[in-house]
Amino acid sequence: MAVQKLMKAAVLETHGAALRVAPVAVHGPGVEKYGSTGVLASSADRGWSGLSAQLRTHSNGLIAWKNTQPDTEICVDIRGNRSVITRQRGGIFDRTVAERGTIWLCPAGLQEDYIDISDPMPGILHIYLPPSHFSPTALVSTSISQ
Repeated sequence: MAVQKLMKAAVLETHGAALRVAPVAVHGPGVEKYGSTGVLASSADRGWSGLSAQLRTHSNGLIAWKNTQPDTEICVDIRGNRSVITRQRGGIFDRTVAERGTIWLCPAGLQEDYIDISDPMPGILHIYLPPSHFSPTALVSTSISQ
């Protein structure tokens, strides 16, 4: 799968306190929201169609986001460190203790107010799906009953 290849493209071995990271292309939907810092691997310049992805680290602190989310974003914690993640978006508040395999979803069209991260997070996979995947035409052409 393309996302698994992206994860393998990042060098995630720690040597002492340093994290070695291969250089990656830094553009795409996550850069506008999270900035270019912390990108370990990216689908940019890989010729993918229909989705984009970034493997990132996130430092602790507040991430404020005031624009409407253009794509559906799926975030997966691939390392887990028990960081407390507090989110408020569209009047909805949630708090989660991050463990390996924790998944967060942010549908397209919502306005995310903020994300607060209690401790640095070493590996979050962000997958972005454009709205075209959820259009009436796309949903009709996919048989959900099978």
